Amino acid sequence: MQKTARCAALIFFCLLPSAFCIYAKNGAYKFTLHGDADKGPQRRTDVPRGSCLQCHDQQADGYRSAIQRKADAGLFAPNDNNLCFACHSIPVWTQSAHAQDKCIDCHDPHGVRDRDGVIEHMLSEREPQVCLRCHDGSRAADIRTELTKSYVHGTRNRQAACSDCHNVHQVIKDPAPSSADASNRLAGVSRVQVANGGAGVIPGYRLVAADDPGDPKEFEVCFKCHSSYAKQPFGQPDLARLTNPANASFHPIQAAGRNARISPEAFVNGFGPDSIITCSDCHDQHGSFYRYLLKKSQDDLCFDCHTREVYAGGSTGSRFNTHALHVAIAKVQCFACHETHGSPRNAALIATGRMPGMNSYTQTPSGGNCISSCHSLQTYTVSYPR
Repeated sequence: MQKTARCAALIFFCLLPSAFCIYAKNGAYKFTLHGDADKGPQRRTDVPRGSCLQCHDQQADGYRSAIQRKADAGLFAPNDNNLCFACHSIPVWTQSAHAQDKCIDCHDPHGVRDRDGVIEHMLSEREPQVCLRCHDGSRAADIRTELTKSYVHGTRNRQAACSDCHNVHQVIKDPAPSSADASNRLAGVSRVQVANGGAGVIPGYRLVAADDPGDPKEFEVCFKCHSSYAKQPFGQPDLARLTNPANASFHPIQAAGRNARISPEAFVNGFGPDSIITCSDCHDQHGSFYRYLLKKSQDDLCFDCHTREVYAGGSTGSRFNTHALHVAIAKVQCFACHETHGSPRNAALIATGRMPGMNSYTQTPSGGNCISSCHSLQTYTVSYPR
């Protein structure tokens, strides 16, 4: 009698394989790619796409014992990554930082539904929670702690996901991105390339797909959100426009700077007049105790590249020979007088209209003059030619 009941149950399972899958994980399965009747996998051509029998196939496991079949949930092969690779071809994954992990460490083959709906990409949890299972310092870099800091990537109205910047199937751990070389941390990520016009002009944009074989530049990934390519929150600067190499001055993110004759003494830590920098030279990608995700306080950050003794100590190297007076004695911070990303109109990243700061500035062949919130019209002469 029991044997007859088991056979009847098996027949019912084979006749209506989708009936159970539909209700798996709170009814998520039929809304996933695995359960899609048009796009689902088709390992077996004799059963429809989306059928449970595409994976749960008792006919294919004759080589296994009953105990093994039960442990593998009736799958057509042992429940490891090779099972997934029967349909999914991800050759680059074997070289990635996640190559030692199992697919089911991050994915649920039946899908998961939570209060917000079916989770994308068949993840077993939403980002960043699924990533933080390992990225809490236990098995990988501690990103969980970074996300508890005062400032984190994204806002309540504009959340950034891990997969916006990282492709988990291609990412390879390497040193911090070099300005000269593409970082493997960004491999396989979509990005935005710019076609620059004149100074201050909003550039043209081209979205480059994640499967493009070219090497991504870090700023191209950042420009997906931090440029006019996207719908930016009110007050957020268009960093593609500000770092345009046609501008009067700019931090050298897209190209080397225009101030090629500046003294090498003005730089530290291997930077120089022809250096190209990355966004992550100044900003933390995940979290920071400082506003704008800065790596350090605004007082200290500039001196990671620029020589403190030159700009705050009076050593030679600056064309503006009263830098030390402003910085060391008057305690004026760099951002009071300088733009951080670029200026379409003014050389030397000069900013006006700030408090404290300069009300007006005019450059002359031999120097310049300014009126500030601290003093009336003052004229200066450069200490060496531009």
